[in-house]
Amino acid sequence: MFVIKPVVFQFFHLRLSTLSHLNVILQVMPLSNAEKQHNFRERKKRAAGSEWLQKERERQKKYRVPISQQSPSEQKLARDRNAEYNKKYREKKSATKPATQPATPKPSRKRRRISKALSQKNRLVEKLELKVKILERQNNKYR
Repeated sequence: MFVIKPVVFQFFHLRLSTLSHLNVILQVMPLSNAEKQHNFRERKKRAAGSEWLQKERERQKKYRVPISQQSPSEQKLARDRNAEYNKKYREKKSATKPATQPATPKPSRKRRRISKALSQKNRLVEKLELKVKILERQNNKYR
C-alpha cells in the first residue's frame, strides 16, 4: 500500500502532459512497518469493533504476570529493574528542577522570646546595676 504525499512546487505554469510529470509532483512513498501495523489495527477496529478490542485487551494482559505469582528469583529481578527505573526517573526529574538556593540566609528580624520570669530578673539586674553606678559616682564625688 502506498500513501500519496503532495509536493508543492513553484512552477504551476508547467503543463502536466505526461504521467512522469504527475509522479514528480505527487511523490509516492512506501509505508513503514509501523504505519502498516497502525493501518491494520484501524481496519480491524472498524470491522470487528468492541469485540476485537476486548480480545486485544485480553491478549495484552497475558504479557503481565503479577509479582506474587512469580518465582522468588523473578521477583527479585523485577524489583531490581523497577528500582533502577525509579532511580533514573527521580534523577531525570531532579535534573530538570532549577537548583535555586539562597546564597546567604537572611538574619531573622524577630525578637527571641524569653520567659516572663527571666525578663523580670533581667529588669531587676538592670535597675540594680544603674543604682550601683549612681552610688559609685556619689562616692567618687567626695574623694
